[in-house]
Amino acid sequence: MRALLRRKRLHRRRRAFLFCPHRRRADRVCSFPADSSKFVPSIKIYYSAFFQLAKNLRKEKIPYVVVAHGGLTAGAQSQRRVPKMMVNMGWAKQFIRGARAIHFLSQREYETSVSWNPHYLISPNGVHLPRETKHYEKEIKHLHLIYIGRINLFYKGLDVLCQACGLIADEMRKQHIDLCIYGPREGADYDSLQRLITDNQIEDIVGVQDGVFDQQKIQAMLAADAFIQPSRSEGQPMGILDAMAIGLPVVVTPGTTFDELVNERQCGWVTKSEPEAIAKTILQIYEERSDLADKSIRARTCVSDLFQWENVAKQTIEKYKDLLEK
Repeated sequence: MRALLRRKRLHRRRRAFLFCPHRRRADRVCSFPADSSKFVPSIKIYYSAFFQLAKNLRKEKIPYVVVAHGGLTAGAQSQRRVPKMMVNMGWAKQFIRGARAIHFLSQREYETSVSWNPHYLISPNGVHLPRETKHYEKEIKHLHLIYIGRINLFYKGLDVLCQACGLIADEMRKQHIDLCIYGPREGADYDSLQRLITDNQIEDIVGVQDGVFDQQKIQAMLAADAFIQPSRSEGQPMGILDAMAIGLPVVVTPGTTFDELVNERQCGWVTKSEPEAIAKTILQIYEERSDLADKSIRARTCVSDLFQWENVAKQTIEKYKDLLEK
């Protein structure tokens, strides 16, 4: 009888919960048996329901891991500084310090994040390689750039991207270079983006379309020549991975955390989150457009080598197992 009670107590201590981050209610949490889940991966740091759940988990001695997704970087912490300072002092630091570890998506994200917990693991996002692959014509007369993702001016660098197009608007018209921004038509940033395009007088070369997903997203990328994302701060953007997976060369900044990889693999261009630098890079892409096909092959190969979900999942599971054993 005592042995049975000990097993029950052990099972209770080792049971785990899985947060459902897209649910709105704090009590919508899924319970799993001990052998199927050992951690609580928390996607959103600044989500008050998670703080209370984490408190309950600590009380029950159930380990959890915080997946930062760029929320702990210096750039992210600089936004809405005063409210975040208050939340950090009240709940967030305790929430993060109480985690078994922090899950960062890249070495760069770890290096640029606040160190509130000495325990961490690094494991990237992953993608499935699509059947479709980007192909280029032998002679490229027009250059079509694309961005697909959230409409967030600061984090995604869409403000400096529009300003860059304004600086070289005449050259873009002359060389038939255009940009299409795909993202949900909602929120204050969407309205601000429209104003930026109008203020820079680039409505004819910069368009904004509603968000695209699944096959529509693939078709939009296949119709483009390069994917551009001049982010100031990120964990590891999925939009860039999706573009590379289909064979689309990318234009990235250090804030995306992809700059070193893109340089190493020669699968795109690296620039800064500044209007002048982005403008120069856009014109550079046009001058070097004959290299797009080779960069396309290298982009897809890079994803195949490093970011296929099957391999990423295995690596992440092994790292989580190591955490459990410590």
